[in-house]
Amino acid sequence: IRRAWLEIDQADAIVLLRDDRDNFSLDDQKLLAQMPQKPMVEVHNKIDLTGNTAGLNPANNTINISAKLVQAYLNYATT
Repeated sequence: IRRAWLEIDQADAIVLLRDDRDNFSLDDQKLLAQMPQKPMVEVHNKIDLTGNTAGLNPANNTINISAKLVQAYLNYATT
């Protein structure tokens, strides 16, 4: 964990990857409060399981993705 914090301190920006099925907990809020003030993008993964729409939301710096949907698209595009 110490090494992760060192890397975060040295980073130009932070990418926070979250499972879209999980609620934002009090522990998550505490973790974010400890993050240095740097540009951050929050990536919500597994949207295929929650019904959310894939895409970018610049208003709150979020990206909704599904690796499963991306893989299905790539398989379709290469056949």
